Amino acid sequence: MMKKLIFSLSLAAAAVLFSGCVSVETVKGADLNKQALGNVGITVAHLNVQNWGIYLFKIPLISGSTEDVGSMAFFKDTVNPASVTPIIAAESRKLGGTQLLDLASQYKEFGFIFVSRSINLSGNAIR
Repeated sequence: MMKKLIFSLSLAAAAVLFSGCVSVETVKGADLNKQALGNVGITVAHLNVQNWGIYLFKIPLISGSTEDVGSMAFFKDTVNPASVTPIIAAESRKLGGTQLLDLASQYKEFGFIFVSRSINLSGNAIR
């Protein structure tokens, strides 16, 4: 019985350590082999934002914080397009982009009781 309890607590601790994160990846125009990402304007960068978290059925437990990128949010539903779109827009503005083209998102959900959700949003920043 004690081994099962220790295993369960270890599994829960690992889930807390490795869950809930927002990350932003940027490939700047110079690294795109001189390929234009839009029909008009100057290519700034290709941007990718990922967020994921753990939910109990539909109740958010731990997810990536969209207010402080790189940290966790507790009991907030941030794994959705409405939460990650402002992050990619802010990153585009920070790099000097005036338009975001070809936004695409991918949403995944896995599990039954404890559900792992993830969203991936990518787009092209153009000036």
